[in-house]
Amino acid sequence: MRFWQKSLRTRLTLYMLLLFVLPVVAVTALAYQQGRSALLNSTWDRLETAATLKENDIQRWLADQKNLVRLIARNPVLDRYSPPLLTLDEGNSEFQTAHRILYRYLNGALAESPDVLEFAILSDVGGKVILSTTPEHEGNFHVTDTFFTEGRHNTYVQDVYFSPSLNRTTISIATPVEGGVLVAHLNLDRLDWIVLERAGLGTTGEAYLVDSLNVFVSQTRREEGEFLRGVHTEGIDRALKGENGRGLYPNYRGVPVIGVYRWLEGQNMALLVEISEQEAFAPVVRFGYILTGISLAVMLMAGGVTYLLSRQISEPVQAIARTAARVAEGDLSQRVAVRARDEIGSLADNFNQMTTQLQTLYTNLEQMVAARTRRLEIVASLGERLSAILELERLLAEVVNQVKDNLGYYHAHIYLLDDQRKNLVVAEGSGPAGQEMKERGHSIPLDAPTSLVARAARTNTIVRVDNVREAPDWLPNPLLPDTYSEMAVPIVIEGEVVGVLDVQEDKIAGLDEGDASLLRSLANQVAVAIRNARLFAKVEAALADAHRLQDRYRVQSWQKTRLLSLKGQHLHRRPAAPPPDETRQQLFRRAADEAFRHPSPAVVTMSENGTKARALVAPIVLGDRPIGTLQLHHRDPQAGWDEDQLAIVAAVAEQVAQTAENLRLFEETRRQASKEQLLRQITNRIRQAPTLNHLAKIAAEALGDALGVSHAVVRIAPPESEE
Repeated sequence: MRFWQKSLRTRLTLYMLLLFVLPVVAVTALAYQQGRSALLNSTWDRLETAATLKENDIQRWLADQKNLVRLIARNPVLDRYSPPLLTLDEGNSEFQTAHRILYRYLNGALAESPDVLEFAILSDVGGKVILSTTPEHEGNFHVTDTFFTEGRHNTYVQDVYFSPSLNRTTISIATPVEGGVLVAHLNLDRLDWIVLERAGLGTTGEAYLVDSLNVFVSQTRREEGEFLRGVHTEGIDRALKGENGRGLYPNYRGVPVIGVYRWLEGQNMALLVEISEQEAFAPVVRFGYILTGISLAVMLMAGGVTYLLSRQISEPVQAIARTAARVAEGDLSQRVAVRARDEIGSLADNFNQMTTQLQTLYTNLEQMVAARTRRLEIVASLGERLSAILELERLLAEVVNQVKDNLGYYHAHIYLLDDQRKNLVVAEGSGPAGQEMKERGHSIPLDAPTSLVARAARTNTIVRVDNVREAPDWLPNPLLPDTYSEMAVPIVIEGEVVGVLDVQEDKIAGLDEGDASLLRSLANQVAVAIRNARLFAKVEAALADAHRLQDRYRVQSWQKTRLLSLKGQHLHRRPAAPPPDETRQQLFRRAADEAFRHPSPAVVTMSENGTKARALVAPIVLGDRPIGTLQLHHRDPQAGWDEDQLAIVAAVAEQVAQTAENLRLFEETRRQASKEQLLRQITNRIRQAPTLNHLAKIAAEALGDALGVSHAVVRIAPPESEE
């Protein structure tokens, strides 16, 4: 078994021998079977033809004999002399004359009819033989014979039977005449000749007749003067049942024969035509011997050719195997010598090319690994940059640009689902095409039947098409005419598709499984970055709401604050400066209004009732809300303000705002603390009341003293009933 497994030459030799032997054996067997079948059909056809000819000859012979008897019966001689013969006594002269004339007439007819043994005239009364060409039969009676009972009415042919008076087998034909019946007993030698004619039956072929009593009728079937009877074969039994057919069966001698059998309905006999199988199949047997000899010779020649051919095949293959073993050990410089240009030579050449490619691949493997590592590093670094970007639009722009520029794709864009989750809208795209689609709000319905992007979003699976021009559900884009391959990667957040990263290449099969893994990882990072950006946007919105609430609270708090001195304002003037009149007061108010229009300290020039002033005004801003103004008026309206002075004013205004807010908060805290202290004191006094009356008294007094009211009433009693 090991030798069988290791030896290619042995396997090739045996396989090729089987390849030759099996078809030759199959063809030989098939040819023998086909020849035997064809020969069998031909033999059956030949026997059928012989049986048909014999059946026709028998029927024609019987028809001729029947016509002969009718013709004799209708002869004027018989019409004239048969009445006196059949009606008068034997001693009558007319009877004797009629007997003599008819005897001479029937003997003449007998001489001209070699197939007739005897002519006889039977009386209609009792079936007595009145006249016979065999005188010793005169006076016999046939009152029970079928030919007599049937022949009185019309011409009748009695089937083959054994006649005791003739002491032989015969066929009787009877026809009515005036006053009696004319009978002709036939000689069956002609019937035997028809049946035993050997034309087309070869050496062992034979035909024979069997009557309805299973008795052989043909003379040649007699043995020691007696007819064969009671013999059963398949052909005889089927024919006696009234069947017509053919078959292979042993004959009455036990010899296997090919036979055709027929039932002769009008004669109640079975006709069998048979030939021995040995003779019938002799040609195909000889053909089988010849074909077997040729097959053995072909197999011997095939064995020699197979051995030589297996050597031519196995030796180059073994050389390739030895070289492959050295290559497997690491020697990539090995090559196979190509000695032929056939399939083995092509295999050796391909092996050499494979080894060269393997050597090149091995040499460039580090470069390929480095390139793949670089792409992975790009995706990793891109993920780090994406995690730091919290603005969604800038995030998506960074993704598509990095994918196109650093990964070298033809085009990339990102679709996001709208709020109704019905359409995929271009959120960002690379290059002019992407910007144009974004500006015009390009979108694809989620249930679009012709869109790879929509299919990826619906199925939550990566959709990759090597040649989009052949894809039935590809949606072409006129802005991207060079697209040939495309990959749509769903962007999934917490199990829900929120968008699709779509990448396209300008060559067929430009995207592979490596790109799928890379883009899947990138899509996951984009999903995390989108979620972070959306969370950041929600946090910023919440923070803005908090700022608005805080600002509203601050405004409300400042509105509640009451400053005691000069209604929240203070005027400082130098001792040498004159007090402000009404015109100057108007200028102060205008300067205050002007300060609220400027975000920072500014110099403004004003005039009122002919009075001119040049003032430095600055808003006092707390957060984003101005809570007051600061203004400085120079004694000389033409004097200027430098940058340092403006900076000092801005700093002072900021400090005033912060300090004012601190004072407000302190005042608010103090008031809240006083309120809580007063509440605590009142509560302590109330808790010391021993009775309800004392409780009402203490509560009224404590609230009256604390709030400074003129009257305080506290009543503790249930309401009166409605009755």
